[in-house]
Amino acid sequence: MARGCLSVGVATFLFCAGASVVLGPPPPSIHDEFSYLLAGDTFAHGRLANPTHPLWQHFESFHVLPRPTYASKYPPAPGVFLAVGQVLTGFPIVGVWLSLSLAGAAVFWMLRAWLPGGWSFLGAMLLMASPLVALRWGDSYWGGGVPLLGGALVLGAAGRLCERRRLRDGALLGLGLFLLAASRPYEGALAAIPAVAAVAIQWWRQRRKGDVPWRRPALAFAAVACGGAAFMGYYNARVTGSPVTFPYLAYRAEYPSVPLLGAGPSQAPTAYRHRAFEAFQKAWVEPMHHTTRVAGDRWRLKLALVQAEVYRPFLGYSLTLPFLWSLGPPRRRAVHMALGACLLVLAGNQLYLWLFAHYFAPAGAAVCLLFTLGLRRMMAFRRPLGTALTLAVLVFAVAESHAGYRTEWGESTSKRQNWAGTRVQWQRALELRPGPDLVMVRYDEGHSFHQEWVYNGADIDGAPVVWAREMDDESNRRLFDYFSERETWLLVSGATQATLDPYPAGTASEEAGPRDAGSRR
Repeated sequence: MARGCLSVGVATFLFCAGASVVLGPPPPSIHDEFSYLLAGDTFAHGRLANPTHPLWQHFESFHVLPRPTYASKYPPAPGVFLAVGQVLTGFPIVGVWLSLSLAGAAVFWMLRAWLPGGWSFLGAMLLMASPLVALRWGDSYWGGGVPLLGGALVLGAAGRLCERRRLRDGALLGLGLFLLAASRPYEGALAAIPAVAAVAIQWWRQRRKGDVPWRRPALAFAAVACGGAAFMGYYNARVTGSPVTFPYLAYRAEYPSVPLLGAGPSQAPTAYRHRAFEAFQKAWVEPMHHTTRVAGDRWRLKLALVQAEVYRPFLGYSLTLPFLWSLGPPRRRAVHMALGACLLVLAGNQLYLWLFAHYFAPAGAAVCLLFTLGLRRMMAFRRPLGTALTLAVLVFAVAESHAGYRTEWGESTSKRQNWAGTRVQWQRALELRPGPDLVMVRYDEGHSFHQEWVYNGADIDGAPVVWAREMDDESNRRLFDYFSERETWLLVSGATQATLDPYPAGTASEEAGPRDAGSRR
């Protein structure tokens, strides 16, 4: 089994590294990616959170908590892997590949609880070599590697605990639950319910028979789970000041928005310090929330999101038949656990305003288990008909994967050539100059709020290049005095292009005004 885990892990790493070897490391281009990179940089500096900057209003950005500490709003586990990549190689993306490699090994290990080695290897590689994992997740900083790893550990450990009570499996169940809680806690809890319920039911049945050899795995599970809960409480306390207040909730208190789940009522309008935040809320979040409150539009949107972000990435047309085949009789415990995880996570995601593939990652291993079981059942069906049908499905899967690779490769190429690639190039060019630099960012009319230039690392004052929002004249003067030793630049981003020039003396800010300097209501 160790050889199979290693083979899948190494193959996954090579698949994921392919795009970066050819095209170069991916530039962050999504708001969330910058936030995850901040978490990784913070951990790489040996801290769980950073002190609030005295001029933090200039450095506010999406999904970044400015106070009571300066930190990412997201759970810490993905940032830990980014920190590992940054410390070991200088490239955080290597940490993403490492998380996906471990996820691939865990998926193979999970499948071995129910399937022979050959089928387990085939199923794991169908998932880990897919365009979703190898390019969409492996070429970005906000993918689903960690929740996929956690979900595979939970499902595999639960399946083994229902048959044998081993200390190792109890510890791995606790580790899987911790990784889910530290990456995608909401969907992770939903994905874990069927597996944990299956273990509890089996324990109850054995207890009634007087056979209770559960002490060692239960103690191992409790030790790992309690240790994980203690770490999460400590992390929350360092970031927000309270062990029970998650950074995500602290961010929503700092930046009020529409309800986290689309079913809630609209909130009163909020005053923002910066136009980019206001544009994001009024032109993106609030229209999406309005759509979810109109029954017909809501379900059309949800179906489109499920097809684009769940069905096509995880199954596609090619693996639909074996997935459905696995649901027929005889139904094994594995099918019940896997199908329950898929349905609960899918139903839970319908409450969100939007849906991305990594939201479903905690149930990714469950999907893999179902279509692999289906392929094996299909192979055994009325041979040689079943054999021919299985080979046809695999050929179709390779062809569909090839088409998906072409699409995702185009996406990977374009983001290296758009504004995100330009931002990385300008950052590197400024870093090569002697002396530190300060880039003041001004947004003209027509600027897309999806193209956010103002993001910084964990150590703002020590960074060679600092990105700051231009505000009113008085606030700008305080910033210039604070960074008096830095060369100052002005970046102006409009509807079609961005320019970077030395900051002209006496230039009035496009965002200047009382509401930019004032506090939020």
